[in-house]
Amino acid sequence: MTASLIFWVRIAIIAWLAYGLWGIIKNIRKQHRIIPSTSEEWKIFLPDLLFFCLGIFFLFWLEKNFQQQIDIVIKEKNKPLTGLYFTNLETGNIDSLSAYKGKVVILNIWATWCGPCRKELPSLEKLSADYKDDVVVLALSDEQMNLVQNFKQQNNYKLTMGVYTQHSLLDSLQSRPVSILIDKNNLVKDVAVGAREYSFFKNWIAPYLEEKSKIKSQN
Repeated sequence: MTASLIFWVRIAIIAWLAYGLWGIIKNIRKQHRIIPSTSEEWKIFLPDLLFFCLGIFFLFWLEKNFQQQIDIVIKEKNKPLTGLYFTNLETGNIDSLSAYKGKVVILNIWATWCGPCRKELPSLEKLSADYKDDVVVLALSDEQMNLVQNFKQQNNYKLTMGVYTQHSLLDSLQSRPVSILIDKNNLVKDVAVGAREYSFFKNWIAPYLEEKSKIKSQN
């Protein structure tokens, strides 16, 4: 999710909570007591109470799994993402994010056990191929190297994949997948939590490409 989508989802959940709360209030007024005293009163009261509690759960889930992850990255907006080293699965060598300065980077944090991650990777693979002159897709995992290497080989992915072991910012991200947009100066620009389609990534990178690349992306 992006920040704007999270805003509207939060509004929908708040409306959900308000509806559930109104149902609880109506039952209290009708029964003239806060806590039901008979089984029949409980049958009437429980659906609205469960509806309200479910809304609280979804609001907590949204904050923890999406908003908190976005806030962590956005604090670093317009700052260089330093100190990120990883083992490049293609070469077997230690690589660094700073080595890709001069290109737009989509830093995708994923895991082999993550269903949405596996669904998203073909879109990133296509993006990497279509924009290979201007964009680098770094798909990094913190799992065991042989596990990720086997996954890469089985699916014949050509995009740059790697394994990292420690980084303060990435270690604080609990959701998967998370994509961080980094411009040609190695500065953090945006973040997206959750799986996205090719069209999203194509539009996401467009403002950070040179004019000739923008023209190419429209054809």
